[in-house]
Amino acid sequence: MHRIPLFIFLLLFQIQALSQAKYDYIWLLGLGNSGGTTMDFNSTPTDVFFEEDQAGSLSNNANICRANGNLLAYSNGCHIFDASHQIMLNGDTINPGEIWEQSCDFGMAWPGNLLFLPFEENNKTFLFHKSQEFSSSPLFITPKLNLTIIQNAGNGVPGEVISKNQAIINDTLSFGGLSAVKNQDGTGWWIITARFSDNHYYKIHVTHNGVDTILEQTIGQPFVLGESGGQDLFTPNGSQYIRYTPNDGIFLFDFDREFGVLSNAIHFEIETDFIFGGAAVSSNSQYLYISTTDKIYQYDLLSQDVESSKILVAEWDGFVSPFPVNFYLMQLAPDCRIYITSNNGVDYLSTINYPNRSGIACEVQQHSIALETNHGASIPNFPNYRLGTPYPFCDSSLVVTSTYLPARQPENDYELFPNPTTHEFSIVKNKKVTAGRVAVYNGQGAKVMNQVFGNSPIDISQLSSGIYLVQVWEKGKIVFVERLVVM
Repeated sequence: MHRIPLFIFLLLFQIQALSQAKYDYIWLLGLGNSGGTTMDFNSTPTDVFFEEDQAGSLSNNANICRANGNLLAYSNGCHIFDASHQIMLNGDTINPGEIWEQSCDFGMAWPGNLLFLPFEENNKTFLFHKSQEFSSSPLFITPKLNLTIIQNAGNGVPGEVISKNQAIINDTLSFGGLSAVKNQDGTGWWIITARFSDNHYYKIHVTHNGVDTILEQTIGQPFVLGESGGQDLFTPNGSQYIRYTPNDGIFLFDFDREFGVLSNAIHFEIETDFIFGGAAVSSNSQYLYISTTDKIYQYDLLSQDVESSKILVAEWDGFVSPFPVNFYLMQLAPDCRIYITSNNGVDYLSTINYPNRSGIACEVQQHSIALETNHGASIPNFPNYRLGTPYPFCDSSLVVTSTYLPARQPENDYELFPNPTTHEFSIVKNKKVTAGRVAVYNGQGAKVMNQVFGNSPIDISQLSSGIYLVQVWEKGKIVFVERLVVM
């Protein structure tokens, strides 16, 4: 019998470990049921391509790979799909109810309501998901946190849902905001979610055997102005928990991964007129990035005064395709970049190329990744799967396939005239006033006009001063998009 020397055994173990924990190496992005864009970080360079059979996801999506980086499962909040984009065995109808019946052509609408956690000990994958129900005020609520369990099969073989829609918490919870971090010894996870518009937090401890502890804690300031349009997360090193919406500002907490305790609550507001924004943290856990639809700020989490460390690192450059490619949700990726989605159905992502650098040296590159399809603000919700493993969160040597494209020029020679204007404008094609359908959106992305127009000027006297986005439609398709300045 030949014995393997210990140092060789340890080397082989480390090589095997380095090939694992790639649970976030495939990202699925899409809108509706007409296919979607896949980003595959296993490839060198990272591949960005279209998949016709991919299920639709408006904005609430999560996916998970096997440890080797092959796609295992994904969900849009309505069903669970396998790697072949088919509904997994018994994976239909999660979060059943009236909203499910009305929304599931495109998936559930609220981001951050889904989170996959892997457990190699018993070859299972847990999906935590919040249900949604209609309400009088607010319009809908999230009354439960549920758990669905997948029994994984061999590589290339679809898994099977063995437990579904198991209620973990029955309470009116925050919109989205599902965040997870490994516990101190790496044997399980802590999940945090908050009560709706409150400073009451649930800390759920889960291992491969299921949920074993639910702690509750009231700390810091409550959310007052609104739950919508933000993002919650842990720093990659797991030491801090962050909660953010543009309405209520930034909430920072220290987190004890052994006992599940939040402490040292810090809160400060951020000035913005928008309600959509996102948050991400650099891989070295030093820099917090906050988006406000039109701007991105950087904060130094190691500063004695985090609020005063704020630096403006980007302002929206006005690019549209076909809607504003602005700044909404953010996610740190396996290549150490931060990817940024928009709050509408565009076909680009923006990136922060060097998040570990201070100030504008972080290099925000707007509309840097051209997608094969439009996506409805969808970006996967991932924790740091590699915390406590022998290798770092991300690999900066990974390179994304060059997909940067210049602004698309309209196929037809349209223009808005006059622009700027005060009370009316016309749509001119090939130097002649034309007819069709027009939609007008304000700076918050809300549709303020949608009408057929003819040879007469379009009356906008009811609109207040500001910058608007005008879409011209012909035969059911957008043929022209332009900004209109109303004085």
